[in-house]
Parts: sequence; structure tokens; C-alpha cells
Amino acid sequence: MKKVLFLYTNTKWSGIASHGTVLARALIHSGINVIVGCPKESPIYENCAIAGVPVYHLKLKNFMDIVALFRLIYIVYKHGVDVIVSNLGKEYWHVAFVSILLRTKFIIVRHQANKLKYVTNLLITWLCDHVIAVSGAVKAALTECGVKPEKVTVIYSGVDLSVFDRSKFNSLETKKSLSITPDRVVIGTSGRLSADKGGLVLFNSFVILLKKFPHLHLLFIGDGPLKEVIEREAASNDISQMVTITGFRTDMPFLYSAIDIFVLPTSGLESFGFSLIEAMAMEIPVIASNVGGIPEIITNNHNGLLVNQNDPAALADSIARLLENSSSTTSNIAKNGRSTVEQHFSAQSFSDKFARFLNETQFLNETQFLNETQ
Repeated sequence: MKKVLFLYTNTKWSGIASHGTVLARALIHSGINVIVGCPKESPIYENCAIAGVPVYHLKLKNFMDIVALFRLIYIVYKHGVDVIVSNLGKEYWHVAFVSILLRTKFIIVRHQANKLKYVTNLLITWLCDHVIAVSGAVKAALTECGVKPEKVTVIYSGVDLSVFDRSKFNSLETKKSLSITPDRVVIGTSGRLSADKGGLVLFNSFVILLKKFPHLHLLFIGDGPLKEVIEREAASNDISQMVTITGFRTDMPFLYSAIDIFVLPTSGLESFGFSLIEAMAMEIPVIASNVGGIPEIITNNHNGLLVNQNDPAALADSIARLLENSSSTTSNIAKNGRSTVEQHFSAQSFSDKFARFLNETQFLNETQFLNETQ
């Protein structure tokens, strides 16, 4: 059986790391021989170790990191790796070199829907064996840059439904742990607090909503460069007591259980939206920017609401719709969201498709499977 090395060389937790932890654990349960390479200080290292996934230290600063290159060669050679799966652009050249040197297969999991740089395009076109795109939007971006469609397979990420299960948590107790009073309706989001994630758009929508709905509370799960900006804006609007920023956390299901309406207010590109399917799995009604891979998840007015990005007033209107709707309507949206994840975005579905790809294609020009998974 082929041995597969997954690389996740970022030191911080992210949607990519969440993707990797879920996939590695699920593939092992599916009988795939998986090992992981990541920095010891990365949260994914500890998570993999706890989950019983073989994990080895590999820290890569940039594409010129020679120490990391020799470490990668050592891991691949010692453990008899047949396939290397890379998740980050800074890893590509190291993996390309090692795949040529040690005759391994080279797969890229592409998480970004942005335009490829010229050298990256050349690498993917000539040195990479195959690309897994996390959404149709990512595949479209790749093919627009000249990557052959048959070289790209779309496999959606998935969440562990046994972990993201709202029935296992008490919403009031979670709110209490966050110093949020039980009468507050919590509008929440998760992810890095950066300009492209739309945190300020959500904050400005919240300010608009407070004029009509004074019982709201805004919850940011995450950290980032906009944290101080949001705290300063909250203070200037005299609403600091209505805004909570948790900082970096990994107990996501617990924190999601405090949220009554989840918003993914992306201001930039959004290749997929991992936090969106996490919230949907927790049966939270969701609102998200109509951009990138998000419309592949959300059917407007069925399992969530779609809004134009960078429009605080439009976002406030959509949140108000859910606040003013009957509880049965909002509940139906939440239940449809959970059902969508069960059918299309579960960890089991994710790992089954990835395992099938690894087992059946063997990275040859066997296009039947690839076409079936588009």
C-alpha cells in the first residue's frame, strides 16, 4: 500500500490545518497509510499525535530553506513515502525537487482561488502530478491560468459530524462562560481578524442593527491584526460590553454553541469557507458573502442567506431578516444547513473521495474517476 506524506508547514491554526487534521485522521480509519509533516509548535502536531496519526517535525520558513529541504528528503527516504501532498505554496519547490530526486508522486491541494504567479503556474503545469481543488471556484481559477482541467479534481473538505453536534452543548452555559447574558442574541463569526475576512464589515453591520435590536451581542472567534481596531471602534461607539473577541481557540464546537446567527462576511476571495460548514453542522442559521466557493455550499434562502460582499447595510438587512422571521423559518434554514453538510461536506464523504482518488487513480491518466468527482 502506498504511503502518503501530508505537509502542513504553517505554525498557526487555520482552515487549512483543520482540513488536514480531519483528512489525516479519516484516511487512516479508511486504511490509507498516512504520515504528517509539520512544525512541532503547530497545533496540528499535537492534534495528530493525540489522534494517533504519525507526525514528524518539519519546519519550512520559505522556498529557500535548505535545512527544511534536507529534513524533507530524510523523512521521505526513511519512511518510504510514495506520494507527497503539499498544501502551501512555500512547500511546492521543495516537494518538486524531492519528488524528482526520490521518484515520488507530487500532489498539490490548492486552497486559494487567486490568480497563479507565473513560476507557480509553470511548477503546477510541468512538475506536479495532480491538483486537488477544494472547490469549483479554485478549479476555475486554475484552469483560467492554463492548468489543464483533467489535471484538477474537486474534492470538498468536510467536518466530523460527531464532533460538531449542537445537542452535545448547552448554549446558555457557553454564553455564561463568555460573560454573555442569556437574553442576548449572539451574532458570531470565526477566523482570522484581517481585512480580507470582513470583520469590520460585520462590526459596522452590528452597529446598524443595534438601533433596532439592542439585545444583540457580537462574538468574534479568532485573533489577528484587526483585533485592536475592532476593540477601539467598539469603545468609541460605547458598545465594548456587547462585543467579545475570544482570541485564538481550538474548542470550536463549544464556542459555536453560543452563536444564534453565524456570519461569514468575507471581503476578499473565499475559496471555500471551512468555518461555514462547521457552523452549518452545528445547526446555526448562516449568512455569507456571495463570492468564490461559498455559493457551492449555500443555496440562498434554503440552507442560508447570500449577500453582496463589503456592504454593511445589506448584511444588516439579511441579519434582520433572520431576527424578524418566525422561529420555524429560521429553524428550517438551520436544519437544512445540517442536512447539506451530512450529504456533501462530512469528514466521511471527504475522506472517502480522497481515499478513492488515492486507491483507484494511482496518479495515472485514468480520467474516468476524475470526471466522476467533478
